[in-house]
Amino acid sequence: MCYLQPRYENSGVLVVKDLTTLISQGKEKREMKKYTEFKSAQSILEDIYGDNVTGFMIGGFNHFLEGYHQSDFDIRTQSVATRDLAIKLINDGSIFYVEPFKCKCGSSRYTYGGKWACDDCYNAITTPDWWRVMVEADGNMFICKGNGFVNLQESNNYAYGSTRKEAKDNYRLLFTLTPAN
Repeated sequence: MCYLQPRYENSGVLVVKDLTTLISQGKEKREMKKYTEFKSAQSILEDIYGDNVTGFMIGGFNHFLEGYHQSDFDIRTQSVATRDLAIKLINDGSIFYVEPFKCKCGSSRYTYGGKWACDDCYNAITTPDWWRVMVEADGNMFICKGNGFVNLQESNNYAYGSTRKEAKDNYRLLFTLTPAN
């Protein structure tokens, strides 16, 4: 078994050559599958890499799985290779992920104290269940599906758009235009 631990080179830059080699050569990598519900970074990575998963790998993958902003990514403590894998799986429509939708006031949110905060209307919320989405191509359109989506007949947590962004914007409207929000 190969343990993939981060190492520092003479320049002080953190590298994980074994992980990059593992991903690029496909060694011990299992077949990618499409998930039908939100899963943790650890669960997804163990499905792909088996017992070769480390906290360093999970940190990189989890960064985008949980919707954190690109500027918060720390190359010293998180794997770039698994971050890139998460981005690829999200863009391929293979996994559900947290999409940090804008606040109902229209401003962007950011993580603060374990919650999503908004400076314009001074509120902070925990991650709502409806933020766990998957966006994938469906014919010549894109569909944004919420976690728990079954099919078009049984579910009401989906929206279409001509682009990925439009599908997510239309999905957001399902949850922000109701009197409860």
